[in-house]
Amino acid sequence: MSTVLESVPERARGVVAGVTQQGFSAGYLLASGFHLAMSEPEPRISDPYGWRPLFWLCGGLTVPVIILHVFTPTHSVVMAQASTGNDAVDERAAVGGNLSFIKKLRYVLRYHWKPFVYACCLSSCLATMGHGTMDLYPTFLTTQRGLNIHQETWVTCILQIGGILGGIFGGFFSHRINPKWVAAGAGLLCAPFLPLWTLPKSWNLLALGAFWLQFFYGAAIGNLGNLLQQLCPHPGIRAAFTGVAYNIGNAVSSCAPSIETALGERFRTSDGTPDYAKTQMGVVGVVIFFLVTVLAIMPLESLNKSWDQEDPNQVIPTQAVSSYKLEALEKSDDKPTCEEIA
Repeated sequence: MSTVLESVPERARGVVAGVTQQGFSAGYLLASGFHLAMSEPEPRISDPYGWRPLFWLCGGLTVPVIILHVFTPTHSVVMAQASTGNDAVDERAAVGGNLSFIKKLRYVLRYHWKPFVYACCLSSCLATMGHGTMDLYPTFLTTQRGLNIHQETWVTCILQIGGILGGIFGGFFSHRINPKWVAAGAGLLCAPFLPLWTLPKSWNLLALGAFWLQFFYGAAIGNLGNLLQQLCPHPGIRAAFTGVAYNIGNAVSSCAPSIETALGERFRTSDGTPDYAKTQMGVVGVVIFFLVTVLAIMPLESLNKSWDQEDPNQVIPTQAVSSYKLEALEKSDDKPTCEEIA
């Protein structure tokens, strides 16, 4: 995401981030299409392979991805600046593009742990909402709503199309309004569609609710890439800051389907079926509340929209510097050391 966003004009980053983020939904849609083509409405009991051929097929798709990655040139504005930097960087005062990942991560945790924790919370809320609305949903459609494989797969395809379109929609308006409020508004608009997402009995109404829920969720998470880049306090530590924060959010989100499954099996319907409808609505509703709250408290003044125009080897003081010292440092031709800044 970092490499993609720094390679496009700033005015296009909203839409590009939305499209790139929805690569997950595009892959989900592709897998659902394969599943639809490879499955039967009434599975044969004698089928010895079951769901395995889908995984074999998708595993084979990694081969052309590797080939594409090997032969595709990488354009990186920040790395081009980092390659001309000075290797002798005081780790206590600055981070350079040539430092190791471990040193950068240590720098993040020591000096910028507050924005890092905030980025982890934001990523956790958005990722948990996604896994909470998608992972258990096919099981809910087949077990509680009684849909066959074809109907369940069609609903899955429709909801992923909604997520892809929502990512483009949210990214487009994030550049014209503000990614923070676009994501918060889109997350809030998911709430009215929770009943339509789970309560109908027919597959077409369920598909309608799932489409609009994923549309607004896609509009919300489509801003995550831009927000993480702008929350990062230094362009030389983007991998250690944004990459780790994003994957910590993914790790936290893995508990969502487990919680929904456990609650559904504990609170059952009158006929003894696990009530996944109410548990999904409850878990996702709580996550929406936390997501909107986290976005609402985001300090706008801390966002750096020009992160790709900064030298990743620049000196960043880790302590507050008074105005008269800053004025003196700006007039000086020599780069200050950590001790001089302190």
